[in-house]
Amino acid sequence: MKKKLTLICSALLCKSVFALGATGTTVSVPELSHGAPNQTGWISTNHAYAIRNDSKVEQVGTVCMTTTLCYDGAAQYHKIIQSCEKFDLKPGDFKHNVNNTNLAYNYPFSGYCEVRATTEVFGWQHSLATGVGKLKVWPI
Repeated sequence: MKKKLTLICSALLCKSVFALGATGTTVSVPELSHGAPNQTGWISTNHAYAIRNDSKVEQVGTVCMTTTLCYDGAAQYHKIIQSCEKFDLKPGDFKHNVNNTNLAYNYPFSGYCEVRATTEVFGWQHSLATGVGKLKVWPI
């Protein structure tokens, strides 16, 4: 009986969450990336979002996918890549996308710096995913 009740409650919870709106974001950042000094390398990140217009009117939404590199270091080494998508959704419409980014770098030093990525939905719904990793620049 407990299993049936748990299953029914889970099904009802899923339905109510879905009815409130299906908005979600994810971001994937490598835990540790490697590069060599004075050689070009790339930090790759993966951003995804899904949003449903669960209201009764047309809505405007924006999703921004951002990757930053070495913002914990000297200003001359800061790198950023960002793309934003703006869209109109009619009631009941659904929008989703996956965006893979490659942020190029070429550093003359040896050491570590932080990689931070976010995927954020703005508008009548809000969702934020954040990922953090490290870049190790070291002679090979």
